[in-house]
Amino acid sequence: MKEEDRAIEKLSTIEKAINEMLQMRQQVVELRETESQRQKAVEELRASEKQYRTLVENIPQRLFMKDKNSVYTFCNENYAADLKIRPQEISGKTDYDFFPKELAEKYISDDKRVMATGQLENIEEKYLHEGQTRIVHTVKTPVRDERGDPIGVLGIFWDVTEQKRNEEEMRKYRVHLEELISNRTAELQTANKQWQREVAERRRVEESLGALQEKYRVLVENANEAIVVMQEGRLNFCNPKIFRISGYTESELISKPFKELIHPDDREMFEIYTRQPVHDNLSRVQLFRLIHKEKHIRWVENRGALIQWEGKPAVLYFMTDITDRKQAEEELRNSIEPFRALVNAMDKILFTLNSEKPKKENE
Repeated sequence: MKEEDRAIEKLSTIEKAINEMLQMRQQVVELRETESQRQKAVEELRASEKQYRTLVENIPQRLFMKDKNSVYTFCNENYAADLKIRPQEISGKTDYDFFPKELAEKYISDDKRVMATGQLENIEEKYLHEGQTRIVHTVKTPVRDERGDPIGVLGIFWDVTEQKRNEEEMRKYRVHLEELISNRTAELQTANKQWQREVAERRRVEESLGALQEKYRVLVENANEAIVVMQEGRLNFCNPKIFRISGYTESELISKPFKELIHPDDREMFEIYTRQPVHDNLSRVQLFRLIHKEKHIRWVENRGALIQWEGKPAVLYFMTDITDRKQAEEELRNSIEPFRALVNAMDKILFTLNSEKPKKENE
């Protein structure tokens, strides 16, 4: 029995050792899995860090981070290049190490305000680069710990000098355009007022001309004389009196040479008068006979002068119908003809008596 007990005890000891070995093996496996996960996490972290660093180093903007005392803890290559340092050399530096006191104090004051308010801010400010003052647009936001308390500030900024210059030029150009528009508007208002005055004056002149034309029309249409304008032997204008003198209508008169209305014996005289009218002197009178449409004769007393009509030389005639006067003169001449013969006979008798009287005295 004792040997059996010892054998069982040995088996129990072996089993216990095997169980411990299995547990140890399990722990080794778990440790290997944990290490593998850790290695994987490290690799993922390294890949993420690489992507982050690639992103940070390749963005065109300047990027930096400061702690709660406005001491730099990080910057990207672009910002470091501006400061003429390597990125890792910025750690522990402040703005006083890189900028004039006035600018440094302004930057640090902005940092404190952003951390105090906990709000992101957009700031346009001056930035000194290679001895030149530039204008940059800066975005600052607070950096928080796991409890949400501000522990620093993250900033990113970019140069907007050209943009601001363009905006200023556009502003000046807009002001210039507004001045031009204002001046042009004033000119247009002045021109409009002048135009309105001219329109009013033109309307007044047109009304005056209209009234004057109406007066002349009434005078011309009711004149006791025939008024005609002749160019190249044809009538270009006439008043109604010529229709009554000639018996022809306006279309009939305009359609034929005027000389066809004149008595054949007077045509040559009329053509000479037409070719040599008196300038500005209507006192020279011409008499001619006009053949009425009904073939009877009308006597016309004519005065003429050279004028310009529609840009061309013309002759203006004033023709008076003196047919009644000529007839009255003829009747008067016929009525006194017997008396003329009697007077002539008496003159002969008296002449005879006077010539014989001296002879008797001599005897």
